[in-house]
Amino acid sequence: MFSECKFDLTSQSNDYCNSYDGKELKKRLWNPENSAYSDICQLRNANKDQPHTNLYYSILRLCLVGADGSEERDLINRGCGLNIIFAILSFFFLYRLLKSLCSDDRTVMATLLAALICASSLSNLLFIRPYKLQETLFIALTYVFVKIYRAIESGNVKDKPREILVLALLLALVLLSGYFAIGYVALLGGVLLLRCILKKQPMIPLMVALTLSLFMILLIYPKYFDGFSCGRADEIYARLFEVDSSGGNLLKTCGKALEQLFSSFLAPFFLIALISSFKISFNKLSTNDKIILIVLACAIIWSIAIFSVAPYKDYRYIMAVFPVFALVFPLVIERIKNVRYKSAVIYFTGIVYLIMAFIPPTLDEHFTKSFVKKLLKQRIRFLYRDKDRFPISKKPELPVFICNDECCYYWVSIAILFPNEQNYFFIDPKKPLPKKLLEYKRAFIIAYEKAQLSTFSSDLLKNYKIILHCRNSNFEWWKVYEIEKIPKQ
Repeated sequence: MFSECKFDLTSQSNDYCNSYDGKELKKRLWNPENSAYSDICQLRNANKDQPHTNLYYSILRLCLVGADGSEERDLINRGCGLNIIFAILSFFFLYRLLKSLCSDDRTVMATLLAALICASSLSNLLFIRPYKLQETLFIALTYVFVKIYRAIESGNVKDKPREILVLALLLALVLLSGYFAIGYVALLGGVLLLRCILKKQPMIPLMVALTLSLFMILLIYPKYFDGFSCGRADEIYARLFEVDSSGGNLLKTCGKALEQLFSSFLAPFFLIALISSFKISFNKLSTNDKIILIVLACAIIWSIAIFSVAPYKDYRYIMAVFPVFALVFPLVIERIKNVRYKSAVIYFTGIVYLIMAFIPPTLDEHFTKSFVKKLLKQRIRFLYRDKDRFPISKKPELPVFICNDECCYYWVSIAILFPNEQNYFFIDPKKPLPKKLLEYKRAFIIAYEKAQLSTFSSDLLKNYKIILHCRNSNFEWWKVYEIEKIPKQ
């Protein structure tokens, strides 16, 4: 999105071992040299990060017009401001969805509360990545799914061009929000096609909308299908077909994902449902109940599948669907006949989710039971709370040597941690120690974990001793070394 590489890391360049303070470094990194239009065109035609599409980052680029690249707070405010807009849209679509499924306004409010103040939704709000956009689009798609499902059940499937175009555009946006969204679209779409067959309703409007959505995708992002042949895609294919000596590895992974899922983020949903079930009147399932059960089943299947094949076992890949799990509340609360008990469940829901969202980060350290520890980890994430504990932030008087032979964007990820007054240098890890480094008695070295440090490391150990070695938990790609010169004998 920004200039590809404003710093040449080779030892022949002018940038090699030049000094930059933190403010200048961040300004050169984050101040776009091109216009927003030029950057968006580049994202469309030459996006070099193939596992991600261009939709979210094009919208984010528009939000950064006029931003001060030297102040990370300005960038964070704009990125989180964009997520707030997505959150408002999420509220609107979820409210419309719940109004179509619930007869009690209190149930609607309780479900909105559980869905949008839970730790996963608030975490997405703070994370300047495509996940909040995907959450909004998943809710919108679920709302449209319910409307189409009802139309099929009532034998009133419409083939108006305007409605087909709206559905096609929504499908295109959902699929462009991330490649994992394909699974959720496939599950909901499969249910609709199956109902069309069983109810003998025309499938042509749905197929036309899907076909049009593919054309829209290619119009917005022509390289969309390149994502199926990138390195991340190969990793997923390997997980799908990997088999170990004890049998199906994928089956074991799915079981582990299910255990993780129900023992952490989903536990409060189903705990409240279990408690409420003692006062539920179990009558025949209504149409709304069936729709909710279908949506919940699709969401759970998608979550387990994605968690199983995701490159990292991190909840951020599936948090977009967590607000959909809140539909368990209309399924439960609407069936409670006792008014007082229904009110108690609604208030209990709000209290549980407020407590779970704002659990202190260190509270889980006092528990030994794994289930409790997993449950307590459902707090808000992506708060950058490690910034003050990052070693270089504590000692801004020491110079920092950035050691990287990879693409610029790897170390851009930790630039937010750089104090403005600190001095930074670039060095080539495949070259001998630069003379500039030897001028300092103490310094920091930040190295990309994959960097080959064979020659560099041996020279380093001859002249310096390592007095600190850490890896920041928010930025696991990087290792930080604090070094001190060995006195000559």
